[in-house]
Amino acid sequence: MTKPMNRSNSRRKKYVRTPGGETKETYSKRKKTKKHYSAISHVRLKGVSSDSKAARSTRTPSRMYGGHLSPDELKIVLKYANRVELGMLKMDDVEIRYRKYVKQMLKE
Repeated sequence: MTKPMNRSNSRRKKYVRTPGGETKETYSKRKKTKKHYSAISHVRLKGVSSDSKAARSTRTPSRMYGGHLSPDELKIVLKYANRVELGMLKMDDVEIRYRKYVKQMLKE
């Protein structure tokens, strides 16, 4: 019987032929999660844990767009959203890479 830790679909099963001519099942290690990067500038996000066993609240910051945008980018998006809301800027004047987030902020 397989070990309880191997009785999961997250473990990949592989059949290997041994020198004695038998075929045995071997199990791969669990895959590690990837590092998190910002959606706009692709900078590595700080304060975001890649540990899958950690609680959800500790994995991402609880601020707006936490785990998606870096704090510097969020500051820029907030500025643009505020200026569009006040009528100082039009949506066409906002940089293309920030428009998606500015539109989402104005909907809320």
